[in-house]
Amino acid sequence: MLAQVRPLRPEYAAASLRHLWGVVLPASGRPRAVGPVRRHYTGGAGRRRRIADHREPVERATRLIPPSRLVAVLTPDDAAAHAAIGTVAGVRRSVQPTARGTAPDVFLAALGMLQQDPHAVIATLPADHLVEHGHRLMQYVARAAGAVVVRPDLPVLVGAYPGSRDPEYAWIDPGEPIDGLEAFGIHAVRRLVPRPTAADRAGTMLGTLAVVASARTLVALGRRYLPDVLECLEPLDGVVGRPEEALLRDAVWESMPRASLSRDLLARVDQLGVVAMPDAMTGEWARPEIQALAS
Repeated sequence: MLAQVRPLRPEYAAASLRHLWGVVLPASGRPRAVGPVRRHYTGGAGRRRRIADHREPVERATRLIPPSRLVAVLTPDDAAAHAAIGTVAGVRRSVQPTARGTAPDVFLAALGMLQQDPHAVIATLPADHLVEHGHRLMQYVARAAGAVVVRPDLPVLVGAYPGSRDPEYAWIDPGEPIDGLEAFGIHAVRRLVPRPTAADRAGTMLGTLAVVASARTLVALGRRYLPDVLECLEPLDGVVGRPEEALLRDAVWESMPRASLSRDLLARVDQLGVVAMPDAMTGEWARPEIQALAS
């Protein structure tokens, strides 16, 4: 029997959702579709199915976050993804000329959110995990957002079974419950392992699914640990979502360094929290000691 997490107190749930924004990242952080791209489609029916595949993760995110507070990361040449996102009214498309890792995508989205909401809480949502775990994932994103309202200085990861070997996804060694955040099921992160060995994988590790943080805190951490990325984004600060953004973005991305949100930023942050999604675990990952992380 899996451990159950206690319901959020209404005041925390309301406050967290009022300021919750989201950025839907391409599947496995790779360029560059907002969803799993299935091959061997032909004709009009195939195109319609590809559009549905791209739309699915965004629609699942909108069950918690209003479309007007969602950003979908795309590339300019994926016509199916553009068509799909265009069917979900209100979602903003962030078109990146070339892949530079997840960190620049997330920081650019955060800067745009702060223009509109100085109290914004940002959830980074990998599209493939939205497809695999959509409803359950967003429940735990809501829980993490409630914790961030209480502790705006603390980024919170959502963890689950290690279903990906993609280097964008680090692994997590969870520690003790964090004082004051017990109601949310938040534990401290003892260490975050960007490139785990076989021995690491045999331990009590959780694969990163999503990150929830105060947008202001996330940008501050970026300025501290990835200053070259934030410096590149300076010309876009204040113009995200405006017509001039498109004119500047291509030039900015020419000099943008590659950076991973988990490997190059979060792995260097001293204080992180994690909430486990135990009902997505299988095999040894469903052991009682891991399930208990959410109790």
